[in-house]
Amino acid sequence: MKTTIVTGMLGAGKTTFIQNYLKNNNEKTVVLVNDFGKAGIDGEIISQTNSDTIELPSGCVCCTLRFDLITTLKRICEEIQPAHLMIEPSGIASPSGVISALQELNINKYTVICIIDPTEFPDIYDSQMYGAFFEDQINNADVILINKTDISESESIEKSKDIVAKLNPSALILETVHCRINEPIENRTHGSKIEIKNSHLHLETITLNLPEDYPYESLKKLFHEMLSGTLGNIVRAKGLVQTDSGPYRFDFAAKRINIEYFPSRISRNRIVIIGKGIDYSSIKDNWLD
Repeated sequence: MKTTIVTGMLGAGKTTFIQNYLKNNNEKTVVLVNDFGKAGIDGEIISQTNSDTIELPSGCVCCTLRFDLITTLKRICEEIQPAHLMIEPSGIASPSGVISALQELNINKYTVICIIDPTEFPDIYDSQMYGAFFEDQINNADVILINKTDISESESIEKSKDIVAKLNPSALILETVHCRINEPIENRTHGSKIEIKNSHLHLETITLNLPEDYPYESLKKLFHEMLSGTLGNIVRAKGLVQTDSGPYRFDFAAKRINIEYFPSRISRNRIVIIGKGIDYSSIKDNWLD
């Protein structure tokens, strides 16, 4: 079984990479998604590619969900037996935690892909606001995608490349737009070296369950409020909502908002907000009541 771990910063493009990969491959693939929040979102997005998707929501696979991760991996290997297993840990989970679980099950051949958003990575790295977390992702990667190069300044791209090359000189580093790659990466399998730190980010998470046909304009206002900073230090927010204007996917990452029409009806409206000092009372009073 070919195994790929897709890791990276919150909002860097992990789900987009998996979607692109699945569109261009016909092999039997299972995608194991760990969405940090009580209501998983990435699993429904990936399922649009008609792949088998298994979700492990509401927790982190490198600590609180470790037992569930190992149990699920055993079931995939014994019952489903796919040609390819793709694992998308939460953006706040360390890849080393997933790797140690794979090794416990004697799954020793795998590829780790790390996705970097250069629009914010250099500043985050220089500030060390997330400690060794991003280093864990980079140090354990076989392939590193410097994504979003179409909206990043050339100085930020080059600085990001310099940082990751210094931290992991053996990794294959590629510049990408929308995580599209034009060369095979299957042969970039992980070596014997592994740095297990089991670090992850400690952030607040709020899940909003919204009624059906929620006003589209109200959701746009909520996301712009998050962008303004009045609701706390929001690091990431995403949602799937059946609005009064139809089904939409809402994304907030790297101080940018993206709203896209979703190709199928959404049966369960939810938004996940990740950050620090989130003003939940204001959100509840203005958008839930």
